[in-house]
Amino acid sequence: MLENDENGEFENRKEVVSRFQQMISSNQEWFFDVAEFENLADHFFVKSDFKMMVKSLELANKLHPQNSDLLLQLAEAYASVNRIDKAEICLRKISDLDPNNSEVYMCYGHIYSKKGKHTLAISYFKKALQLSKYPEDTWAMLANEYQMVRNFDLALKYHRLILENDASNEVAAFNAALCFDMLEKNKEAIQFFNKIIDLDPYNESAWYHVGTFYSKDKNYDSALNAMDFCLAIDDYFLAAYFEKGRIYERTFRYQEAVETYLSSLDFEGDTGYTFYKVGICYVNLFKPHKALSYLLKAVNEDPMLDEAFYELALLKDEQKAWQEAIHYIDKAVEISPENTDYLFTAAEVYKRAGMLNEAEGFYSKLIELGFVEANVFIDYAELLFDLCEFELGMSTLYQGIQANPTSADMNYRIAGYLYKLDEKDEAVIYFKKGLSLDADRRFFFFELFPKLQKETLLQDAIIAQGLI
Repeated sequence: MLENDENGEFENRKEVVSRFQQMISSNQEWFFDVAEFENLADHFFVKSDFKMMVKSLELANKLHPQNSDLLLQLAEAYASVNRIDKAEICLRKISDLDPNNSEVYMCYGHIYSKKGKHTLAISYFKKALQLSKYPEDTWAMLANEYQMVRNFDLALKYHRLILENDASNEVAAFNAALCFDMLEKNKEAIQFFNKIIDLDPYNESAWYHVGTFYSKDKNYDSALNAMDFCLAIDDYFLAAYFEKGRIYERTFRYQEAVETYLSSLDFEGDTGYTFYKVGICYVNLFKPHKALSYLLKAVNEDPMLDEAFYELALLKDEQKAWQEAIHYIDKAVEISPENTDYLFTAAEVYKRAGMLNEAEGFYSKLIELGFVEANVFIDYAELLFDLCEFELGMSTLYQGIQANPTSADMNYRIAGYLYKLDEKDEAVIYFKKGLSLDADRRFFFFELFPKLQKETLLQDAIIAQGLI
């Protein structure tokens, strides 16, 4: 009987849509009742044909000007196509017809949210909440708006209300977890999600979230136990496999992490990211051949997985297979051209491969992007000295010391190169500064510049610091 009713409703909607389209084609204006206009609006909404939705509701408003429900749908349709002024005109008309209509305030809230005026949107959603018989949707809107203004405490308040009313709401659970995380309230999160589990013991989402917070709290046994419960309830819950794998990685149980990641393939199928995670585990297990195998699988499965190309470059760099390392780091940089880790590794790999001019380009790019860590300037200057570009090398070191005035290594390195350039007085100034910042790093300095170990001026500086 229900199936017959559904078929009849479908045929009726189909007939109404067909008649409306005929009317448009004939450039005429025919009559449709309120229910038929509601059917038309629903049909065009499902099809995401907002232009036709607006057209049908404009006619509806013309034929049934006193119907506030159709007028509200028209306001929402206008908002969907960013005709905000027209949407607001409709809402003012509805307020005149039905001043206590909570949907009017909901629609105003959506409009101001879309405009990026989140504080104003919150005020309208609060008015809607006062008038609404069904507050759940309004709670969700308020929670989202408070998240947009980064008021995670109030956002959390409404997510909690949603979950206490409907523990199965996975969107609210995800957002509540996000708020707890932003507020760094791990223990409170654990208490809350355990409360949800008490209400609904088979809630796989709650088990997953409580497990992630146990992990953040370094209670790894409880975290693994929670993930096992989650997967016992729903063995297709892929996020739980990855979280469980990450927990094993954090506790250095890499082989168990491998088994966990691989078991997800039974449900998800082959993915580049899964192979990448397995490859990383084998790197940490000091099994480079297996790591290489899975990382190659990763990039074959997903040619845009820059992390896997990067790890392949590191593997080949460690094996001194420079040309292969260059191939892989070039791919990583090509996919993510402003990733400073990739650019720095590229510079180092090219330098070790003897391709100094190419390496110089990567160091220059790093500094251009604002990556001003001391080791970048030190390595770049060293390369420039190797290229006999002494003036540019010193300029780079001085630029580096401006960005890193408290880096002992920067000061020592400048001292060493100034000595090479026979600028001894200035060299001593930087050497003394290095000693004051980190006296122990002088031993590394003398490894780099062994001929300076017996320099009287430097030994006098060390004695003056009471280090001999």
